[in-house]
Amino acid sequence: MDWKTLGNYVLLIGLFVAMVTMFNGVNSRIDALNDRMGRMQAETNGRFDSINARMDRMQAESNGRFDSINARFDALHGRFDAMQVENTRQHDDLNRRFDEVFEILRGFEGRISRLEERLDVQSAEPVE
Repeated sequence: MDWKTLGNYVLLIGLFVAMVTMFNGVNSRIDALNDRMGRMQAETNGRFDSINARMDRMQAESNGRFDSINARFDALHGRFDAMQVENTRQHDDLNRRFDEVFEILRGFEGRISRLEERLDVQSAEPVE
């Protein structure tokens, strides 16, 4: 084997060692990046869990508020129902009174009609 061939082998071995070293460096960078991404994912999951817990707490608080609002609306609905019952009672009472007034007016109308008839009869009789 001559020196030129031996030099080419040495050069190839050096290139191979450089490539392995470079590959190991890339590999270690990929591992470091993978570790960093794992930490970031764990941190992100922790944040999501925190946000989820906070939203659950807020929903529980708002449910209590909605229950309070519903109770107020139920009380208001009860008051409106009571007012409607009272208004219906008053309306029925007024209708009954109007019916009484109309009966009285019909009675007056009948009496006026009888008086007119008597006046007509009296005015039709000859005066002596």
